[in-house]
Amino acid sequence: MPSTEQLIKNSLDTLPIHIAILDDDGTILQTNQPWQEYGSQNNIQSDTVGANYLEICSQSSTNTGEQTGRGLSELLDGTREMFTLEYPCHSPVQQQWFLLIAVSFTVDNGRYAVVGHFDITEYKRKQHRLEQQHDQLEALNQLNTAIRTLTHDVIEQSTRAGIEQAACRALVDTDVFVCAWLGRVDPRDESVEITTKAGAYEEIIADSPLIESDAVVDTQIVKEAIRTGEIQTADNKQEHRSFGQQYGSQPTESYRSVAAVPITHEETVYSVVCLYTNRPNAFGTDEQAISTQLGAIVGHAIVATERKQALISDELIEVELQIPNFITEPGGRSADWTVTVTQTVSGSDDDCMMYGTVSEDDLEAVETAVDKRDDIRLTVVGKEQDTVRIELHLRRPSLVSQLAAHGWSTTDIVLTNGGCYLTVHLPPGDDVHRMMDVIRDRFPNVELLARRQISSPQPVDSKLQTVIESLTDRQLTVLRTAQAAGYFEWPRQTSGKEIAETLDIAPPTFHQHLRLGERKIMAAVFDEAPIAI
Repeated sequence: MPSTEQLIKNSLDTLPIHIAILDDDGTILQTNQPWQEYGSQNNIQSDTVGANYLEICSQSSTNTGEQTGRGLSELLDGTREMFTLEYPCHSPVQQQWFLLIAVSFTVDNGRYAVVGHFDITEYKRKQHRLEQQHDQLEALNQLNTAIRTLTHDVIEQSTRAGIEQAACRALVDTDVFVCAWLGRVDPRDESVEITTKAGAYEEIIADSPLIESDAVVDTQIVKEAIRTGEIQTADNKQEHRSFGQQYGSQPTESYRSVAAVPITHEETVYSVVCLYTNRPNAFGTDEQAISTQLGAIVGHAIVATERKQALISDELIEVELQIPNFITEPGGRSADWTVTVTQTVSGSDDDCMMYGTVSEDDLEAVETAVDKRDDIRLTVVGKEQDTVRIELHLRRPSLVSQLAAHGWSTTDIVLTNGGCYLTVHLPPGDDVHRMMDVIRDRFPNVELLARRQISSPQPVDSKLQTVIESLTDRQLTVLRTAQAAGYFEWPRQTSGKEIAETLDIAPPTFHQHLRLGERKIMAAVFDEAPIAI
Protein backbone atom coordinates (compact mmCIF):
# COMPACT_ATOMS: atom_id res chain seq x y z
CA MET A 1 0.00 0.00 0.00
CA PRO A 2 1.46 3.43 -0.98
CA SER A 3 2.40 5.87 1.77
CA THR A 4 0.27 8.90 2.59
CA GLU A 5 3.00 11.17 1.23
CA GLN A 6 3.01 9.29 -2.08
CA LEU A 7 -0.79 9.48 -2.32
CA ILE A 8 -0.75 13.24 -1.73
CA LYS A 9 2.04 13.77 -4.29
CA ASN A 10 0.30 11.69 -6.96
CA SER A 11 -2.97 13.48 -6.28
CA LEU A 12 -1.37 16.91 -6.71
CA ASP A 13 0.38 15.78 -9.90
CA THR A 14 -2.91 14.50 -11.32
CA LEU A 15 -4.92 17.70 -10.73
CA PRO A 16 -5.07 19.99 -13.82
CA ILE A 17 -3.92 22.87 -11.64
CA HIS A 18 -0.46 24.45 -11.40
CA ILE A 19 0.38 24.19 -7.67
CA ALA A 20 3.32 25.47 -5.63
CA ILE A 21 3.91 25.51 -1.88
CA LEU A 22 5.78 28.49 -0.37
CA ASP A 23 7.38 28.99 3.02
CA ASP A 24 6.96 32.17 5.06
CA ASP A 25 9.77 33.87 3.07
CA GLY A 26 8.14 33.12 -0.24
CA THR A 27 10.58 30.38 -1.24
CA ILE A 28 9.11 27.62 -3.41
CA LEU A 29 9.32 24.36 -1.46
CA GLN A 30 7.42 22.08 -3.75
CA THR A 31 5.60 22.13 -7.11
CA ASN A 32 3.37 19.62 -8.85
CA GLN A 33 3.87 18.11 -12.30
CA PRO A 34 1.54 20.54 -14.24
CA TRP A 35 3.53 23.49 -12.79
CA GLN A 36 6.83 21.95 -13.88
CA GLU A 37 5.53 21.05 -17.36
CA TYR A 38 4.20 24.56 -17.94
CA GLY A 39 7.55 26.06 -16.98
CA SER A 40 9.40 23.67 -19.29
CA GLN A 41 7.05 24.29 -22.23
CA ASN A 42 7.32 28.08 -21.88
CA ASN A 43 11.05 28.28 -21.07
CA ILE A 44 10.42 29.55 -17.53
CA GLN A 45 13.45 28.45 -15.52
CA SER A 46 13.07 30.62 -12.44
CA ASP A 47 9.79 29.20 -11.11
CA THR A 48 11.43 26.03 -9.69
CA VAL A 49 11.96 24.60 -6.21
CA GLY A 50 14.33 26.83 -4.25
CA ALA A 51 13.50 30.04 -6.12
CA ASN A 52 11.84 32.88 -4.23
CA TYR A 53 8.38 33.60 -5.64
CA LEU A 54 8.20 37.07 -4.08
CA GLU A 55 11.50 38.09 -5.67
CA ILE A 56 10.32 36.84 -9.04
CA CYS A 57 7.18 38.99 -8.68
CA SER A 58 9.18 42.06 -7.66
CA GLN A 59 11.38 41.71 -10.76
CA SER A 60 8.33 41.69 -13.02
CA SER A 61 7.42 45.00 -14.66
CA THR A 62 3.83 43.98 -15.20
CA ASN A 63 0.82 44.95 -13.12
CA THR A 64 0.04 41.24 -12.65
CA GLY A 65 3.47 40.65 -11.03
CA GLU A 66 3.06 43.59 -8.66
CA GLN A 67 -0.43 42.51 -7.58
CA THR A 68 0.66 38.90 -7.04
CA GLY A 69 3.71 39.87 -4.97
CA ARG A 70 1.68 42.21 -2.78
CA GLY A 71 -1.12 39.66 -2.25
CA LEU A 72 1.23 36.78 -1.37
CA SER A 73 3.20 38.99 1.03
CA GLU A 74 0.01 39.89 2.90
CA LEU A 75 -0.97 36.22 2.93
CA LEU A 76 2.37 35.07 4.40
CA ASP A 77 2.53 37.80 7.05
CA GLY A 78 -0.98 36.85 8.23
CA THR A 79 -2.86 40.03 7.26
CA ARG A 80 -5.16 38.14 4.87
CA GLU A 81 -6.39 34.56 4.61
CA MET A 82 -6.93 34.23 0.86
CA PHE A 83 -5.72 35.97 -2.28
CA THR A 84 -7.29 35.63 -5.79
CA LEU A 85 -6.41 37.20 -9.11
CA GLU A 86 -7.50 36.72 -12.75
CA TYR A 87 -4.73 37.46 -15.25
CA PRO A 88 -3.65 36.82 -18.86
CA CYS A 89 -0.47 34.83 -19.40
CA HIS A 90 -0.07 34.43 -23.14
CA SER A 91 2.72 32.27 -24.45
CA PRO A 92 4.35 32.90 -27.85
CA VAL A 93 2.07 30.26 -29.39
CA GLN A 94 -1.30 30.55 -27.64
CA GLN A 95 -3.60 32.73 -25.58
CA GLN A 96 -4.16 31.73 -21.97
CA TRP A 97 -5.84 33.15 -18.87
CA PHE A 98 -5.45 31.91 -15.31
CA LEU A 99 -7.20 32.32 -11.99
CA LEU A 100 -4.69 32.44 -9.12
CA ILE A 101 -5.98 31.25 -5.73
CA ALA A 102 -3.61 31.26 -2.75
CA VAL A 103 -4.37 30.32 0.88
CA SER A 104 -2.13 30.11 3.94
CA PHE A 105 -1.82 27.41 6.58
CA THR A 106 0.41 26.73 9.55
CA VAL A 107 2.45 23.65 10.52
CA ASP A 108 4.43 23.53 13.79
CA ASN A 109 3.94 27.30 14.21
CA GLY A 110 5.37 27.88 10.74
CA ARG A 111 3.26 29.73 8.10
CA TYR A 112 3.07 28.40 4.58
CA ALA A 113 1.05 29.17 1.46
CA VAL A 114 -0.30 26.96 -1.30
CA VAL A 115 -0.63 28.72 -4.63
CA GLY A 116 -2.84 27.29 -7.40
CA HIS A 117 -3.15 28.56 -10.97
CA PHE A 118 -6.39 27.42 -12.67
CA ASP A 119 -6.56 27.57 -16.48
CA ILE A 120 -9.74 29.59 -17.29
CA THR A 121 -8.92 30.20 -20.96
CA GLU A 122 -12.09 28.63 -22.34
CA TYR A 123 -14.24 30.51 -19.82
CA LYS A 124 -12.62 33.83 -20.81
CA ARG A 125 -13.09 33.12 -24.51
CA LYS A 126 -16.78 32.37 -24.00
CA GLN A 127 -17.09 35.52 -21.91
CA HIS A 128 -15.41 37.52 -24.66
CA ARG A 129 -17.78 36.08 -27.29
CA LEU A 130 -20.79 36.94 -25.12
CA GLU A 131 -19.50 40.49 -24.68
CA GLN A 132 -19.07 40.80 -28.44
CA GLN A 133 -22.60 39.51 -29.02
CA HIS A 134 -23.96 41.94 -26.44
CA ASP A 135 -22.08 44.81 -28.07
CA GLN A 136 -23.37 43.75 -31.47
CA LEU A 137 -27.00 43.66 -30.29
CA GLU A 138 -26.59 47.01 -28.60
CA ALA A 139 -25.05 48.45 -31.76
CA LEU A 140 -27.94 47.08 -33.86
CA ASN A 141 -30.47 48.71 -31.54
CA GLN A 142 -28.64 52.00 -31.75
CA LEU A 143 -28.34 51.70 -35.54
CA ASN A 144 -32.10 51.20 -35.84
CA THR A 145 -32.62 54.22 -33.61
CA ALA A 146 -30.20 56.20 -35.80
CA ILE A 147 -32.14 55.18 -38.93
CA ARG A 148 -35.40 56.48 -37.42
CA THR A 149 -33.76 59.72 -36.32
CA LEU A 150 -32.00 60.12 -39.66
CA THR A 151 -35.23 59.54 -41.62
CA HIS A 152 -37.00 62.23 -39.60
CA ASP A 153 -34.11 64.70 -39.80
CA VAL A 154 -33.41 64.44 -43.54
CA ILE A 155 -37.11 64.89 -44.42
CA GLU A 156 -37.01 68.29 -42.73
CA GLN A 157 -34.02 69.46 -44.81
CA SER A 158 -34.55 71.57 -47.91
CA THR A 159 -31.07 71.29 -49.44
CA ARG A 160 -28.66 68.52 -50.29
CA ALA A 161 -26.03 69.99 -47.98
CA GLY A 162 -28.55 70.01 -45.13
CA ILE A 163 -29.42 66.37 -45.76
CA GLU A 164 -25.76 65.34 -45.75
CA GLN A 165 -25.04 67.21 -42.52
CA ALA A 166 -28.13 65.77 -40.81
CA ALA A 167 -27.14 62.24 -41.86
CA CYS A 168 -23.60 62.45 -40.45
CA ARG A 169 -24.79 64.12 -37.27
CA ALA A 170 -27.48 61.47 -36.63
CA LEU A 171 -24.93 58.67 -37.05
CA VAL A 172 -22.30 60.15 -34.74
CA ASP A 173 -24.90 61.05 -32.08
CA THR A 174 -25.21 57.31 -31.40
CA ASP A 175 -22.53 55.45 -29.46
CA VAL A 176 -21.92 53.22 -32.48
CA PHE A 177 -19.67 55.48 -34.57
CA VAL A 178 -16.83 57.70 -33.44
CA CYS A 179 -16.56 59.46 -36.79
CA ALA A 180 -18.51 59.85 -40.03
CA TRP A 181 -17.69 61.78 -43.17
CA LEU A 182 -19.55 62.13 -46.44
CA GLY A 183 -18.03 62.85 -49.84
CA ARG A 184 -19.58 63.59 -53.22
CA VAL A 185 -18.57 61.42 -56.14
CA ASP A 186 -17.18 62.92 -59.35
CA PRO A 187 -18.41 60.54 -62.09
CA ARG A 188 -15.57 61.50 -64.41
CA ASP A 189 -12.83 59.83 -62.37
CA GLU A 190 -14.78 58.43 -59.38
CA SER A 191 -12.84 60.64 -56.98
CA VAL A 192 -14.53 61.74 -53.77
CA GLU A 193 -14.48 65.24 -52.32
CA ILE A 194 -15.30 65.30 -48.62
CA THR A 195 -18.10 67.81 -47.96
CA THR A 196 -19.36 66.89 -44.47
CA LYS A 197 -17.61 65.70 -41.31
CA ALA A 198 -18.85 64.70 -37.86
CA GLY A 199 -17.27 63.23 -34.74
CA ALA A 200 -13.56 62.74 -34.13
CA TYR A 201 -12.67 63.32 -37.78
CA GLU A 202 -9.28 64.99 -37.29
CA GLU A 203 -8.11 62.33 -34.83
CA ILE A 204 -9.28 59.44 -37.01
CA ILE A 205 -7.86 60.76 -40.27
CA ALA A 206 -4.52 61.59 -38.65
CA ASP A 207 -3.71 58.00 -37.67
CA SER A 208 -5.81 55.92 -40.06
CA PRO A 209 -4.00 54.09 -42.87
CA LEU A 210 -7.32 53.87 -44.72
CA ILE A 211 -7.40 57.53 -45.72
CA GLU A 212 -4.74 59.11 -47.90
CA SER A 213 -5.96 62.66 -48.29
CA ASP A 214 -8.23 65.12 -46.54
CA ALA A 215 -9.60 66.62 -49.75
CA VAL A 216 -9.68 63.90 -52.38
CA VAL A 217 -10.10 60.38 -51.07
CA ASP A 218 -8.46 57.55 -53.01
CA THR A 219 -8.89 54.34 -51.05
CA GLN A 220 -9.71 50.82 -52.06
CA ILE A 221 -12.92 50.38 -50.07
CA VAL A 222 -14.29 53.74 -51.25
CA LYS A 223 -13.50 52.89 -54.86
CA GLU A 224 -15.12 49.49 -54.50
CA ALA A 225 -18.23 51.03 -52.93
CA ILE A 226 -18.55 53.44 -55.87
CA ARG A 227 -17.85 50.78 -58.47
CA THR A 228 -20.20 48.13 -57.06
CA GLY A 229 -22.82 50.34 -55.42
CA GLU A 230 -22.52 48.09 -52.34
CA ILE A 231 -21.18 48.61 -48.83
CA GLN A 232 -17.48 47.78 -48.35
CA THR A 233 -15.69 47.23 -45.03
CA ALA A 234 -12.15 47.04 -43.66
CA ASP A 235 -10.48 46.56 -40.30
CA ASN A 236 -7.49 48.41 -38.87
CA LYS A 237 -6.54 45.71 -36.40
CA GLN A 238 -5.04 47.19 -33.26
CA GLU A 239 -6.45 44.36 -31.17
CA HIS A 240 -6.94 44.60 -27.41
CA ARG A 241 -3.77 43.02 -26.12
CA SER A 242 -5.48 40.95 -23.46
CA PHE A 243 -6.59 38.93 -26.47
CA GLY A 244 -3.39 39.39 -28.42
CA GLN A 245 -0.59 36.91 -29.07
CA GLN A 246 2.43 38.72 -27.70
CA TYR A 247 3.77 37.40 -24.39
CA GLY A 248 3.91 39.95 -21.63
CA SER A 249 2.00 42.67 -23.50
CA GLN A 250 -0.29 45.12 -21.78
CA PRO A 251 -4.02 45.68 -22.49
CA THR A 252 -3.75 49.19 -23.86
CA GLU A 253 -4.63 49.19 -27.57
CA SER A 254 -7.99 49.43 -29.37
CA TYR A 255 -9.56 47.95 -32.50
CA ARG A 256 -11.13 49.97 -35.33
CA SER A 257 -13.47 49.04 -38.19
CA VAL A 258 -14.55 51.22 -41.09
CA ALA A 259 -17.30 50.93 -43.71
CA ALA A 260 -17.81 52.82 -46.97
CA VAL A 261 -21.56 53.09 -47.64
CA PRO A 262 -22.63 54.31 -51.09
CA ILE A 263 -25.46 56.85 -51.17
CA THR A 264 -27.57 55.54 -54.03
CA HIS A 265 -30.87 55.93 -55.81
CA GLU A 266 -32.02 53.93 -58.82
CA GLU A 267 -28.56 52.31 -59.05
CA THR A 268 -26.85 55.70 -59.26
CA VAL A 269 -24.13 56.50 -56.71
CA TYR A 270 -24.32 60.14 -55.56
CA SER A 271 -22.04 60.14 -52.57
CA VAL A 272 -20.28 57.83 -50.17
CA VAL A 273 -20.31 57.99 -46.38
CA CYS A 274 -17.50 56.46 -44.32
CA LEU A 275 -18.31 55.21 -40.83
CA TYR A 276 -15.70 54.47 -38.14
CA THR A 277 -16.18 52.46 -34.96
CA ASN A 278 -13.92 51.09 -32.26
CA ARG A 279 -15.82 47.78 -32.13
CA PRO A 280 -14.03 44.74 -33.58
CA ASN A 281 -15.67 43.11 -36.60
CA ALA A 282 -18.35 45.77 -36.36
CA PHE A 283 -19.94 45.34 -39.77
CA GLY A 284 -21.56 41.92 -39.85
CA THR A 285 -24.47 40.94 -42.07
CA ASP A 286 -27.11 42.77 -40.02
CA GLU A 287 -25.07 45.96 -39.63
CA GLN A 288 -24.34 45.98 -43.38
CA ALA A 289 -28.04 45.59 -44.19
CA ILE A 290 -28.99 48.52 -41.94
CA SER A 291 -26.14 50.67 -43.26
CA THR A 292 -27.23 49.92 -46.84
CA GLN A 293 -30.75 51.02 -45.91
CA LEU A 294 -29.22 54.21 -44.56
CA GLY A 295 -27.58 54.89 -47.92
CA ALA A 296 -30.87 54.35 -49.74
CA ILE A 297 -32.75 56.72 -47.42
CA VAL A 298 -30.24 59.53 -47.86
CA GLY A 299 -30.10 58.95 -51.63
CA HIS A 300 -33.89 59.10 -51.91
CA ALA A 301 -33.98 62.29 -49.84
CA ILE A 302 -31.33 63.95 -52.04
CA VAL A 303 -33.23 63.09 -55.22
CA ALA A 304 -36.53 64.30 -53.78
CA THR A 305 -34.96 67.60 -52.73
CA GLU A 306 -33.32 68.20 -56.11
CA ARG A 307 -36.57 67.40 -57.90
CA LYS A 308 -38.43 69.81 -55.63
CA GLN A 309 -35.87 72.52 -56.30
CA ALA A 310 -36.36 71.99 -60.01
CA LEU A 311 -40.14 72.28 -59.65
CA ILE A 312 -40.14 75.52 -57.67
CA SER A 313 -37.36 77.20 -59.63
CA ASP A 314 -38.33 80.07 -61.95
CA GLU A 315 -35.74 78.99 -64.51
CA LEU A 316 -34.37 75.73 -65.82
CA ILE A 317 -31.58 74.54 -68.08
CA GLU A 318 -32.99 72.75 -71.11
CA VAL A 319 -30.72 70.55 -73.20
CA GLU A 320 -31.37 68.57 -76.36
CA LEU A 321 -29.42 65.36 -76.82
CA GLN A 322 -28.95 62.80 -79.55
CA ILE A 323 -27.93 59.17 -79.08
CA PRO A 324 -27.18 57.75 -82.52
CA ASN A 325 -27.92 54.07 -83.19
CA PHE A 326 -30.12 53.75 -80.11
CA ILE A 327 -32.23 51.15 -81.95
CA THR A 328 -30.18 50.28 -85.03
CA GLU A 329 -26.67 48.86 -85.06
CA PRO A 330 -23.79 51.30 -85.80
CA GLY A 331 -23.36 51.67 -89.56
CA GLY A 332 -26.74 50.07 -90.23
CA ARG A 333 -29.18 51.62 -92.65
CA SER A 334 -32.76 52.32 -91.66
CA ALA A 335 -35.83 53.56 -93.49
CA ASP A 336 -37.39 56.83 -92.37
CA TRP A 337 -39.62 56.33 -89.33
CA THR A 338 -40.48 58.11 -86.10
CA VAL A 339 -41.75 56.90 -82.73
CA THR A 340 -43.00 59.45 -80.21
CA VAL A 341 -42.37 58.04 -76.73
CA THR A 342 -45.18 58.81 -74.28
CA GLN A 343 -44.02 56.89 -71.20
CA THR A 344 -41.04 54.90 -69.89
CA VAL A 345 -41.24 52.34 -67.09
CA SER A 346 -38.41 50.49 -65.35
CA GLY A 347 -38.83 46.72 -65.19
CA SER A 348 -38.10 44.35 -62.33
CA ASP A 349 -34.64 43.46 -63.69
CA ASP A 350 -32.15 45.51 -65.69
CA ASP A 351 -34.71 46.28 -68.35
CA CYS A 352 -37.28 48.93 -69.21
CA MET A 353 -40.37 49.50 -71.32
CA MET A 354 -40.91 52.42 -73.67
CA TYR A 355 -44.50 53.11 -74.68
CA GLY A 356 -45.12 55.32 -77.68
CA THR A 357 -47.04 55.96 -80.87
CA VAL A 358 -46.04 55.46 -84.47
CA SER A 359 -47.94 56.06 -87.70
CA GLU A 360 -49.35 52.96 -89.34
CA ASP A 361 -47.20 53.69 -92.40
CA ASP A 362 -43.99 53.64 -90.28
CA LEU A 363 -44.81 50.54 -88.23
CA GLU A 364 -43.26 48.04 -90.64
CA ALA A 365 -39.99 49.99 -90.77
CA VAL A 366 -39.80 50.07 -86.97
CA GLU A 367 -40.49 46.35 -86.77
CA THR A 368 -37.76 45.68 -89.31
CA ALA A 369 -35.24 47.73 -87.32
CA VAL A 370 -36.15 46.04 -84.03
CA ASP A 371 -36.07 42.54 -85.51
CA LYS A 372 -32.34 42.96 -86.07
CA ARG A 373 -31.76 43.42 -82.32
CA ASP A 374 -31.73 40.64 -79.72
CA ASP A 375 -32.12 43.08 -76.83
CA ILE A 376 -35.32 44.82 -77.98
CA ARG A 377 -38.80 43.39 -78.39
CA LEU A 378 -41.71 45.26 -80.01
CA THR A 379 -45.35 44.61 -79.13
CA VAL A 380 -48.32 46.31 -80.76
CA VAL A 381 -50.65 47.45 -77.98
CA GLY A 382 -53.51 48.93 -79.99
CA LYS A 383 -54.55 51.12 -82.90
CA GLU A 384 -56.49 54.37 -83.20
CA GLN A 385 -57.23 55.41 -86.77
CA ASP A 386 -53.81 55.86 -88.44
CA THR A 387 -51.82 55.75 -85.17
CA VAL A 388 -50.45 52.60 -83.56
CA ARG A 389 -49.64 52.34 -79.85
CA ILE A 390 -46.54 50.15 -79.27
CA GLU A 391 -44.41 48.85 -76.43
CA LEU A 392 -40.64 48.54 -76.80
CA HIS A 393 -39.16 46.18 -74.22
CA LEU A 394 -35.45 46.99 -73.90
CA ARG A 395 -33.13 44.64 -72.02
CA ARG A 396 -31.20 47.52 -70.53
CA PRO A 397 -31.73 49.86 -67.55
CA SER A 398 -33.90 52.90 -68.12
CA LEU A 399 -31.92 56.01 -69.06
CA VAL A 400 -34.84 58.17 -67.98
CA SER A 401 -34.78 56.67 -64.48
CA GLN A 402 -31.03 57.13 -64.30
CA LEU A 403 -31.35 60.81 -65.21
CA ALA A 404 -34.23 61.24 -62.75
CA ALA A 405 -32.06 59.77 -60.00
CA HIS A 406 -29.83 62.83 -60.40
CA GLY A 407 -32.77 65.24 -60.40
CA TRP A 408 -32.86 65.65 -64.20
CA SER A 409 -36.30 65.30 -65.80
CA THR A 410 -36.78 64.02 -69.34
CA THR A 411 -39.66 65.88 -70.99
CA ASP A 412 -39.56 64.52 -74.56
CA ILE A 413 -38.20 61.43 -76.28
CA VAL A 414 -38.41 60.79 -80.01
CA LEU A 415 -36.94 57.76 -81.78
CA THR A 416 -36.13 58.63 -85.39
CA ASN A 417 -34.47 56.33 -87.93
CA GLY A 418 -32.79 54.34 -85.16
CA GLY A 419 -31.51 57.30 -83.16
CA CYS A 420 -32.89 58.71 -79.92
CA TYR A 421 -33.53 62.43 -79.33
CA LEU A 422 -34.15 63.62 -75.79
CA THR A 423 -35.09 66.91 -74.16
CA VAL A 424 -33.91 67.10 -70.56
CA HIS A 425 -34.45 69.77 -67.89
CA LEU A 426 -31.82 70.47 -65.21
CA PRO A 427 -32.10 72.69 -62.13
CA PRO A 428 -30.44 76.11 -62.51
CA GLY A 429 -26.73 76.03 -61.78
CA ASP A 430 -26.50 72.28 -62.33
CA ASP A 431 -23.56 70.88 -64.28
CA VAL A 432 -24.43 69.88 -67.85
CA HIS A 433 -20.97 68.34 -68.27
CA ARG A 434 -21.65 66.08 -65.29
CA MET A 435 -24.90 64.95 -66.89
CA MET A 436 -23.10 64.20 -70.16
CA ASP A 437 -20.50 62.14 -68.28
CA VAL A 438 -23.27 60.12 -66.63
CA ILE A 439 -24.86 59.36 -70.02
CA ARG A 440 -21.49 58.61 -71.69
CA ASP A 441 -20.91 55.78 -69.24
CA ARG A 442 -23.64 53.92 -71.14
CA PHE A 443 -23.77 55.74 -74.47
CA PRO A 444 -20.29 57.01 -75.41
CA ASN A 445 -21.60 58.46 -78.68
CA VAL A 446 -24.15 60.83 -77.09
CA GLU A 447 -24.13 64.33 -78.61
CA LEU A 448 -25.20 67.65 -77.11
CA LEU A 449 -27.34 69.40 -79.75
CA ALA A 450 -28.54 72.46 -77.84
CA ARG A 451 -28.47 74.13 -74.45
CA ARG A 452 -30.67 77.00 -73.36
CA GLN A 453 -32.02 78.77 -70.28
CA ILE A 454 -35.83 78.63 -70.11
CA SER A 455 -38.58 79.74 -67.80
CA SER A 456 -39.93 76.99 -65.61
CA PRO A 457 -43.14 75.48 -66.98
CA GLN A 458 -46.40 75.76 -65.06
CA PRO A 459 -45.86 73.81 -61.84
CA VAL A 460 -47.90 70.70 -61.16
CA ASP A 461 -50.96 71.38 -59.01
CA SER A 462 -49.85 70.98 -55.39
CA LYS A 463 -52.78 68.71 -54.52
CA LEU A 464 -52.07 66.47 -57.50
CA GLN A 465 -48.38 66.44 -56.60
CA THR A 466 -49.27 65.37 -53.05
CA VAL A 467 -51.37 62.50 -54.39
CA ILE A 468 -48.57 61.34 -56.69
CA GLU A 469 -46.07 61.46 -53.83
CA SER A 470 -48.44 59.38 -51.65
CA LEU A 471 -48.26 56.49 -54.11
CA THR A 472 -45.72 53.77 -53.48
CA ASP A 473 -43.11 53.11 -56.19
CA ARG A 474 -44.91 49.92 -57.20
CA GLN A 475 -48.35 51.61 -57.32
CA LEU A 476 -46.97 54.43 -59.46
CA THR A 477 -45.23 51.98 -61.80
CA VAL A 478 -48.41 49.92 -62.22
CA LEU A 479 -50.58 52.99 -62.89
CA ARG A 480 -48.13 54.52 -65.35
CA THR A 481 -47.71 51.24 -67.21
CA ALA A 482 -51.47 50.65 -67.35
CA GLN A 483 -52.08 54.16 -68.67
CA ALA A 484 -49.31 53.93 -71.27
CA ALA A 485 -50.41 50.46 -72.40
CA GLY A 486 -54.00 51.53 -73.03
CA TYR A 487 -55.51 49.64 -70.09
CA PHE A 488 -57.87 52.54 -69.33
CA GLU A 489 -59.02 52.87 -72.96
CA TRP A 490 -62.38 51.49 -74.09
CA PRO A 491 -62.21 48.93 -75.38
CA ARG A 492 -59.07 48.01 -73.48
CA GLN A 493 -55.99 47.71 -75.64
CA THR A 494 -54.09 45.61 -73.04
CA SER A 495 -55.30 43.23 -70.35
CA GLY A 496 -54.21 43.23 -66.74
CA LYS A 497 -52.61 39.82 -67.25
CA GLU A 498 -50.44 41.16 -70.09
CA ILE A 499 -49.30 44.16 -68.05
CA ALA A 500 -48.54 41.87 -65.08
CA GLU A 501 -46.37 39.72 -67.35
CA THR A 502 -44.59 42.83 -68.61
CA LEU A 503 -43.83 43.90 -65.04
CA ASP A 504 -42.97 40.31 -64.03
CA ILE A 505 -45.58 40.22 -61.25
CA ALA A 506 -48.62 38.03 -60.64
CA PRO A 507 -51.99 39.30 -62.00
CA PRO A 508 -53.52 39.52 -58.47
CA THR A 509 -50.54 41.65 -57.40
CA PHE A 510 -51.07 43.93 -60.40
CA HIS A 511 -54.76 44.41 -59.58
CA GLN A 512 -54.01 44.99 -55.89
CA HIS A 513 -51.54 47.82 -56.62
CA LEU A 514 -53.86 49.20 -59.33
CA ARG A 515 -56.86 49.35 -56.99
CA LEU A 516 -54.89 50.89 -54.13
CA GLY A 517 -53.46 53.55 -56.45
CA GLU A 518 -56.88 54.29 -57.99
CA ARG A 519 -58.41 54.59 -54.52
CA LYS A 520 -55.85 57.22 -53.48
CA ILE A 521 -56.46 59.20 -56.66
CA MET A 522 -60.26 58.98 -56.41
CA ALA A 523 -60.16 59.97 -52.74
CA ALA A 524 -58.11 63.06 -53.59
CA VAL A 525 -60.58 64.03 -56.31
CA PHE A 526 -63.88 63.43 -54.52
CA ASP A 527 -63.30 63.58 -50.76
CA GLU A 528 -63.42 67.40 -50.70
CA ALA A 529 -65.83 67.85 -53.61
CA PRO A 530 -69.38 69.13 -52.97
CA ILE A 531 -72.04 66.46 -52.53
CA ALA A 532 -73.85 66.10 -55.86
CA ILE A 533 -77.64 66.16 -55.85
